Amino acid sequence: MEPLVAQVNSDSRATEEYFDFLLNKTTIMQSEDQPSVIVGDGRIGSMLLDFGSRRKFEDVTVTQGELIPADHPGPVYVCTPAPALADVVASCPEEKKEDLVFLSDGQLEPLFMRNGLFGNTQAALWMTVMRRGGKPVDGLANENLVTTVSGKWSGALGMRLNHGGLACRELSQRDARRSILERLVFVSAYNLVGAVHGEDHRHSPLKDGSRYGIADRVGSPSAGWGVQVTV
Repeated sequence: MEPLVAQVNSDSRATEEYFDFLLNKTTIMQSEDQPSVIVGDGRIGSMLLDFGSRRKFEDVTVTQGELIPADHPGPVYVCTPAPALADVVASCPEEKKEDLVFLSDGQLEPLFMRNGLFGNTQAALWMTVMRRGGKPVDGLANENLVTTVSGKWSGALGMRLNHGGLACRELSQRDARRSILERLVFVSAYNLVGAVHGEDHRHSPLKDGSRYGIADRVGSPSAGWGVQVTV
């Protein structure tokens, strides 16, 4: 019988980034807003399209299931619910995968690992858009509750959101991951409270969803109460 061997798969870039942080050498990639590809035409996708049109950009919109154009420069904003992300990645040409910008809530790291995506631009959206075409509400209750983004196209997304009057902080991957996990925990806890208490959760200190960049779901208790995904 062959001896058992423990196998550890890791990304050395996290260690490298940590040492850069200790040596005060942390850098953030620079990029500018430009014509982009937007996957999904829901609330967030429509919002980004509107912000781009204000700058006279001719963005390309792609619906879920359509192929992402390989020859279009610039970022690819993925504005679909988390369960649809695997299909979006599958419809993306290999040469454009590094340009994918993920805006969905959820724990996306397993998806990244399965598809060999490392260091893609990812944002934690502390905002809400109550309806398609509605005015977005910033989640800036304090400096710690603001949209954050990291990665290749962080500057481009930050510029586009700023142009629409929304706050956005560009962070290193280390700090942005903390923000993404914080939002994941918050959204999960809020949904759990809503599921346990039904309509009564609206009388809790969390009832002001817009303050935290979230919105109460309108519907019956059987449909579930809590956080409405902002894509």
